[in-house]
Amino acid sequence: MTKAPTATNIQPSGFLPRSWRAAAGLALGLILTAMAAAGATPQQQMLDELPQAWAHAATVGDVDKLVALYSPEAFIHVVFTQEELRGEKAIRAYYAKYEKQSPKVTITSTDENTILNGTIGILSGYAKVEFPGQQPMTTHFSIVGQWQNDRWYIQIQTTVKVN
Repeated sequence: MTKAPTATNIQPSGFLPRSWRAAAGLALGLILTAMAAAGATPQQQMLDELPQAWAHAATVGDVDKLVALYSPEAFIHVVFTQEELRGEKAIRAYYAKYEKQSPKVTITSTDENTILNGTIGILSGYAKVEFPGQQPMTTHFSIVGQWQNDRWYIQIQTTVKVN
């Protein structure tokens, strides 16, 4: 004879033991991450990699690589120094000032809400900048990129000092 169901011997159909819930949560997270990665187009991935390429070029002091990341008519606004740079010549001169100092630049995070609309992409994030002999500073950057010739060029960049 079967026992009549009671509140103490019925488990809801969705109930899983604690260890299974943790494993299910981990599996779901991995699946969602894989789906998000699979859904990213090569164009999206290249846009997401742009800040890292910039940070690497700045850290090794490669002015040519830095300038190559920008479109010829790009605009940079460095809010904390009140500098506004327009075009390749001004951008090259700006980065040449720092070439010998080679600040260590680390992209600490990029925002999840990258916007991609055809040939225009917008992303932002945070970077830690360390000049030799100075206190490190955290900056927030925003980039408007333009897709041309199968790659991204920085069209507009703003940088704000956070600390």
